[in-house]
Amino acid sequence: MKYRILPAAMLLALAITACGSEKEEVREVENTAPRERETVSSEPVSEPEPEPAPTEPGFAERAEGKYSYHLGNEDGENEYLIMNVVSFAGNLYAYCGEAYGDGNGELEAYSFWATEFMPEDDMSLKSPDAESVNVTALSFSVMSNAGKYWGPGAKGSITLDRGGLVFEDFGRDGFLVPDNDSSRLFLKDERVEDVFPYLKHDDKSGDDGLSGYWKNDDGDTPVYLYFTGSDAYIYMKPDNAEVSLSAGGMDITDGHFECTASTLGCGDQPWTWEADYETDGDKLKLKLEGDPLPGQLSGDITFERCEEKDVHLTTMGEMVFDDDSFGMYASGSDQFADEYANGFYGVWIAAEKDREKAVDKAKELYDLDFESYVAYSPEWKDLNDDPYYCVTSGRYYDEQAAKDVLEEVKNAGYTDAYVKYTGTHDYMMICYTNYGNMEVEINDDSVVIKDMAFYPELEWSSSNYYGAPEYSADLVIDKDTVFADGCETEFFGNYEDGESPYDWFVKNYKLMESDADQYMSNGPALSGVFEVSLSGGHIERFYGCYWWD
Repeated sequence: MKYRILPAAMLLALAITACGSEKEEVREVENTAPRERETVSSEPVSEPEPEPAPTEPGFAERAEGKYSYHLGNEDGENEYLIMNVVSFAGNLYAYCGEAYGDGNGELEAYSFWATEFMPEDDMSLKSPDAESVNVTALSFSVMSNAGKYWGPGAKGSITLDRGGLVFEDFGRDGFLVPDNDSSRLFLKDERVEDVFPYLKHDDKSGDDGLSGYWKNDDGDTPVYLYFTGSDAYIYMKPDNAEVSLSAGGMDITDGHFECTASTLGCGDQPWTWEADYETDGDKLKLKLEGDPLPGQLSGDITFERCEEKDVHLTTMGEMVFDDDSFGMYASGSDQFADEYANGFYGVWIAAEKDREKAVDKAKELYDLDFESYVAYSPEWKDLNDDPYYCVTSGRYYDEQAAKDVLEEVKNAGYTDAYVKYTGTHDYMMICYTNYGNMEVEINDDSVVIKDMAFYPELEWSSSNYYGAPEYSADLVIDKDTVFADGCETEFFGNYEDGESPYDWFVKNYKLMESDADQYMSNGPALSGVFEVSLSGGHIERFYGCYWWD
């Protein structure tokens, strides 16, 4: 339809005419049908409540995504470091790995693990304004170390920048940050495999009654569920152990669902859980079938509805590492030094001159469901210089954690138990075993035995009840290393009077390389079980050499 613009005078005349006609009509209606008076309320008119402002995403949510760093090398191999960063209610985690590019354009890890990024405070990861956060990276994997943490973590920062994430410091761990530099930029890369490949991302096939967050706190650590459309997330974060975070897609029919999920740190290995469910207001009742949920929740469980803000954000300051946090194995001298050199708080129940008596008491404590550990007192700065085997209920890196256990130990009958700090670990008596295939670096003033397996000779720990805990580290023999008083040096093959351990080792290593017959004339000198004292990775003294039949 076309419109024609009228002159201004004509518009004014039309307006006046319209007003007059309207008055006549009103008068005529009033004469024929008097209007009822409208009731005017004295109550103020309530204005509609404004819509809540959309919540700005915090740092953790903005950091989510897939990232890679292209390594490459002189051989032209197409190798990548990969990372899929995910968050759960502000807690930040990553699936990490190493991958080769394939012909399908996918980056699938041949080696993988999980990393938790633990903030220093509980606001930074949720802040909508933060562009950089300080965190401690804790890593673990089902592929190594019995699924436990690799160590007490490395501090660094993460910054949102240039279409990726910049990692700085982290002890130059070789993954987040190169060994020879202080930072590394991971770029966004959708080729990286999914951490949770069984999610369906179908918002239309869910149950609105299930949607949202749910909490069960019947155990030591709360378990959270989050349902959105066709997908389910299961979350539990202890303060002394690795996170448990699983996610997958559901099939829902008539109050029953079946979910196929995978777990962070376990690759894409699927597991299935299913349940009959019933929602009643703010309660969710599950009758579980199949695999138990984290925390061994099984059977009939009730969850309470909660909001995302109710999910606890764990900070590094809340972590309390104990005897079971790091599993059975520690790789590398740095981790070994971190775990032992700084000492620990013990809940001490006994001290014995005889090691076997101390071990028996540690086993009794263990049978009462307490962690237990035997420490040799001369090794620790603040313990007795006289040789005692001391029994403690666990090792704690936080004094309050030890005090919390103290009351339980006293209630169990150990009324004289007390908390004491060990002080620094001055040395440790260990035995290392060489079968003749060690890797050695010979320097002008030191010998480095690479990645040598050893076990603490005097240690007993309930977490390793069925055998001595084994570690590996680079062990250093230098010109400050000595033979202990009373050491029977005649059992050290090809030893000559006056030789230091450094001189004896270098001589035999060179003989092994150049004159095998001479080297073997008194047995394989560098092979056997060697009893030494260790400070960090440095061998202080040799106490003995033992051969096997």
